Amino acid sequence: VRSYSNDIVIKECWFAAKDDWPATECGSLKVPEDYSNPQGRQVEFPFIIIRALEQNESTVPLVVAGGGGPGGAVGITETDWYTIDDSLWVNWYYSTIDAGRDLILIDNRGVGSSLPRLDCVEVESANMSLLDKELDQSESIKRAKEALGACRHKFEYQGIDISQYHVINAAKDLEGLRIGLGFDQLNVYGISYGTRVSLVYERLYPASVRALILDGIYPQSVRAYEDDPKRSYEAISRVIEKCRQDDRCYSRFGKNLNVRLTEYLEKLETSPVTVSVTSPIDYKPIDVIVTPDVFFDSLYSAVYDEGMIAYLPKYLYAIFEGNTDYLAELVRDYYVAGIAVDTVDIGAYASYACFDEFPFMDMTAAREQLKAYPFQHFSNEKAFDYIKLMCDVWDVPAAPADFKESYWIDTPVLIYSGELDPITPAELAKPVTDNARKSWEMVWPNISHGVMISSTCADLTAEAFLRNPESDPFVYECSDEKPEFVFEVR
Repeated sequence: VRSYSNDIVIKECWFAAKDDWPATECGSLKVPEDYSNPQGRQVEFPFIIIRALEQNESTVPLVVAGGGGPGGAVGITETDWYTIDDSLWVNWYYSTIDAGRDLILIDNRGVGSSLPRLDCVEVESANMSLLDKELDQSESIKRAKEALGACRHKFEYQGIDISQYHVINAAKDLEGLRIGLGFDQLNVYGISYGTRVSLVYERLYPASVRALILDGIYPQSVRAYEDDPKRSYEAISRVIEKCRQDDRCYSRFGKNLNVRLTEYLEKLETSPVTVSVTSPIDYKPIDVIVTPDVFFDSLYSAVYDEGMIAYLPKYLYAIFEGNTDYLAELVRDYYVAGIAVDTVDIGAYASYACFDEFPFMDMTAAREQLKAYPFQHFSNEKAFDYIKLMCDVWDVPAAPADFKESYWIDTPVLIYSGELDPITPAELAKPVTDNARKSWEMVWPNISHGVMISSTCADLTAEAFLRNPESDPFVYECSDEKPEFVFEVR
């Protein structure tokens, strides 16, 4: 029986596992908030271990290094016990539970189930209250500053040091988990921002990491904000181009969708449309003023949802023809829901992004990009202003000057990218593959953000990789198959 350190407390699971689930073990880890002050405030992390069906002592467990975001949770919060289902483990079933390998789930510090949790309900409430108001940019910034300031003040009152919630400490937390659970090494899976946590962990503790699976890669060398206009434009353009290449979609909806999108955004700038939607909070009707940035952000968020991508040309065509029912549905599901049921803890996002991304941003270069992708000024220009404001309010120190530099990766790496991924496209893998001793990479057709969430084949491939990280993992026939993508044209 493996012995745990004193930093680990095993406790009863807070959710009801079904009879046909694998065995689960729950516990919590405590680490210093500030690693330079080990006796100071502690951060607590609930974790879940999903046990292999048949224990194989020669295997190394796979840990999921938090959610995306930054600030995104993995879905193990105790208050959300009723939403925990087999999605907790099924996406990694063949690579872990079925292969004699344990699966470990834990959130990053400040996020989700972590205590403290840097969630800014003040910002979410403010954003909800502004849905039916059309404010100029200066007034929007003023309201945002007030909400962020109130949230920061709340954390200060609680004695939380928001400067300690960043990717380097998140990597140190993973090392604390490894030591606490008594493992010599871990296999590490990261999705989206979790890939950055995984890479920083490997950089700090290369001997602790046996293999890396990076799903929707977001390496530290990326200049995320400067590339936002390009990525946003290309995310929508890929869907429109896929429709153009599909005879049924093109003949029904595809003619000039890109031109009509630009025209529609310009029209909304002078004549916003008001739609009534159902509030996800109290289910009462609320009005939403659809400005160009609201519409584009709704559309962009929809590209994360593979099921919705098949409907997007139809929705766009109908909306351009004046259909407000489809407009209201798009805005409700992919804009309002994102505010009311925010999957990202805003305070954590600020602490992480203002540490490892914003300090390295060239704002002039970012704004120049808006000229290259003209309709992006409807969304990204406001986003740039907000990001600057957020980091001014948060006022945390930046990552070390060499943080963005590429470095040698000795650990074997398996990289998954979705062909339709709007935020972490395949091109972001290059700084890692160029500097990795052993890397395997695949772009998965017709998949958006988070390949293993969508593909059983990706899970099987991960199983082959974890079995032997030094050999080609694309050994199953499914790796060569390209699933058919069918647009909804009725």
